[in-house]
Amino acid sequence: MQDFPGLPPFPTDVESINLPILDWGKLLARDESESEGLFAACKDHGMFQLDLKNTETGPLLLEDVDRLFSFTKDLFEVSLEEKEKYKMSAKTMFGYKGVGKLVIDDEGTPDRNEFFSISKDDIFGNAAASATLDIITQNKVLLKSYMTRSHTIVTTILDRLDAKLQLPAGTLSSLHRLDLTDRNQTRLLHYAPQPDKDRRASSVTHTDLGSVTVLFNRLGGLQVRSVGKTESDWSYVRPIPGHAIINLGDVMTKFTHGLLLAREHRVTFAPGLQAERPRYSLAYLARPNSDVLVKRLSGGHVIPPLDDGEKEEDISSADWITKRLAGHKYGAPKPQEPHVNGSANSS
Repeated sequence: MQDFPGLPPFPTDVESINLPILDWGKLLARDESESEGLFAACKDHGMFQLDLKNTETGPLLLEDVDRLFSFTKDLFEVSLEEKEKYKMSAKTMFGYKGVGKLVIDDEGTPDRNEFFSISKDDIFGNAAASATLDIITQNKVLLKSYMTRSHTIVTTILDRLDAKLQLPAGTLSSLHRLDLTDRNQTRLLHYAPQPDKDRRASSVTHTDLGSVTVLFNRLGGLQVRSVGKTESDWSYVRPIPGHAIINLGDVMTKFTHGLLLAREHRVTFAPGLQAERPRYSLAYLARPNSDVLVKRLSGGHVIPPLDDGEKEEDISSADWITKRLAGHKYGAPKPQEPHVNGSANSS
């Protein structure tokens, strides 16, 4: 399997999980076998690798990704004093989060990453732009291109899932429109190399709280827990050149009443010689538009029905995300509920 030029290879003696690999070109062409594979991956794994090379748009997105990895390195070289002028909002998670500002377990262990979350609505002009770093303002064209192309992956996945869920065509993508407000964001993450004798998890175990995450890594470090297994059952996800890692979030589980899986994952130190390098990660986090209700979708006979007497809360996407984020502690780390902390992380 290929590795990324200029970086240490993923060690051959380190076990990694064999996630399903799907072809974006075949999904765009509505290949029935590939659509079945997508549905199975979303039900059984909640995460898969997506080959982007065999499409017109894929190579263009990969060019954006190359440029964004360089941009991300430059962004995190901005002084801490300057970055902290744009501290993360606990309500939206937009802005800068410094190292150690969130906890990863009930003992209050601090995280080991920094990230900057950039609002899609700021970049697309759907709302009054928030103040931000000059380097972000200067790269809005690149960020908009990356978000637009990543969102095309999201809508392709959602459209194919419509058919498998027996929903009217366009149901899911209509809840994720780029021209409407939402909590979509691009999250740029940086993990510094850890001390040789003190290597541990860098983020809390979590599921993503949105709908679909489009993730790009070049070094190992992302791990997934085996479905139905115990705390110790973790496997690395090996990044593959020309591929995105796709994972479903909690909203898709809510929409399908548990049929589709949001996979637990975390980030730890990279394996082998990769551990000596700084690790960067790019994530496009797609969430439903702000006024969409986060509850079971009606229609068809594939989505499981509510249990007798079961009632769901009528809560908008914006309010649901705010509620999920309410437990975050931004500041000195302290114990708190892991699943609440996890909403802040990506990979």
